[in-house]
Amino acid sequence: MGDLCQRGKASTDRGSRELNCYVRFHGRNKKNWYGTDSRSRYDYLYSENELVEWVPKIKELAERTKKIFIFFNNHAKAQAITNAKMLISLIS
Repeated sequence: MGDLCQRGKASTDRGSRELNCYVRFHGRNKKNWYGTDSRSRYDYLYSENELVEWVPKIKELAERTKKIFIFFNNHAKAQAITNAKMLISLIS
């Protein structure tokens, strides 16, 4: 499952705790997503409101899967570190 990506198997398999789940945040930089370089594409800092909407989804996935891995790929200016810390705080 990913932000701005098509949902994968973990988002549709409701019965198994044997699956691992992978959630990847790429950013929502629509104006630079196509026709630019990867630095411009992933130059995005999620707001707290954008991350808050993911908290219930992540908690549900954590209940339904064996392990959940969350990655931030919005790394152009190290925003991934900031957003990872924000999400940890919101989930805790």
